[in-house]
Amino acid sequence: MLDVVVVGGGPAGSYTAYQLAKSGLTVLVLEDHKTIGKPRFCTGVIGKEAFNRFDLPHKSIQREIKKAKFYSPLGSILEISRDKTEAYVVDRTIFDQGIAHKAMDEGASYLLSTRCYDIDIKKDYVRVKIETRGESFIFKARVCVLAAGINYRFHEKLGIGKPVNFLDCAQTELPARDFFSMEIYLGNEIAPESFAWAVPVSSDLVRVGVSTTKKNSLHLIEKLLKKDFIRTRIDRIDKKDIHIKRKVIPYGIAKKSYGDRLIVVGDSASQTKSTTGGGILNGLICSSIAAETIISAFEKGGFDHKNLKSYESRWKRQIGHDMRMGLYARKIFKQFADSHIESLVRLCNINEMHSILKKFADFDRHSCFLVEFMKQPIFWKYLLFNASGLKSWSIHERL
Repeated sequence: MLDVVVVGGGPAGSYTAYQLAKSGLTVLVLEDHKTIGKPRFCTGVIGKEAFNRFDLPHKSIQREIKKAKFYSPLGSILEISRDKTEAYVVDRTIFDQGIAHKAMDEGASYLLSTRCYDIDIKKDYVRVKIETRGESFIFKARVCVLAAGINYRFHEKLGIGKPVNFLDCAQTELPARDFFSMEIYLGNEIAPESFAWAVPVSSDLVRVGVSTTKKNSLHLIEKLLKKDFIRTRIDRIDKKDIHIKRKVIPYGIAKKSYGDRLIVVGDSASQTKSTTGGGILNGLICSSIAAETIISAFEKGGFDHKNLKSYESRWKRQIGHDMRMGLYARKIFKQFADSHIESLVRLCNINEMHSILKKFADFDRHSCFLVEFMKQPIFWKYLLFNASGLKSWSIHERL
């Protein structure tokens, strides 16, 4: 009989395991893949707050980010820069493995290449059935932490609501030059209802990706890579050597993230930023709350939903407002024609609005500047009345 079994060895699962093992509980982590952090799909941009707040592996950092440029559909540019580092580009394999090793150092056990195919909540324990190396086993634990990423095969059985909103994302990593800052590309031709990006990993390597709500990210990234403002800065490479990876990312607030002897964290609980889909910081925040809730349950000797329900109320208090504001912003943005997007980017370059943006913009928490923007009458005036008759020029000329 284990104290806790964690299904999923990503950042959220491993950080929960680390904190639980550190408290003296016996913890087993089950991971589908044969190597922690592989295969990887992530732009790997993590805000500085996460590194300041949590003990994360600094050796995973590849580059600092102090500046971002936003390109409108008609070529306007919005630049946001800071004197200090706002975020880091990381190697997600090293990052994920670093957190897993912290958990192992505290005594957590890991089973890799292990498929969990059933979770059964009993009155006195959780029964977990697994398959590893061609053999089947059953483990019992007092509590189960579900951190299986975008795998939702257990949610219905366990009474946990599945996410209903997803971003379809595609990304590739390419040899390149002249990418000096993070670049965000807006417009319904490039990324319908979302955005595309180019994130420099080093002086000669860039990650290019697209997210959309339209379920056609592969087609969109192929088109993006042919655009002059990307293509002319990519080193010559055979098409067969371009490896595009695709993934869906949930967003929106989960209906329920706990049950009897059960807590759900990370992408499994849709704990991502509603604006960008980024989930590392939110996942770590929720992992900490999950571990504290479970440790408290062990102290009380009770593991039913009444003893675990505080987990959900606590994480929603911490990040729920930002997630709701992000959803609201997405609903507005979803209605935008390219002329509205162009108008918004130009608006952000007006002195008073740029000052608000510079003061309130935060890499991880977007609700503050969203609220401040929406308080300004000029914001609504620009969107409603200034979104037509705009001069067009190519993004390539502006780059």
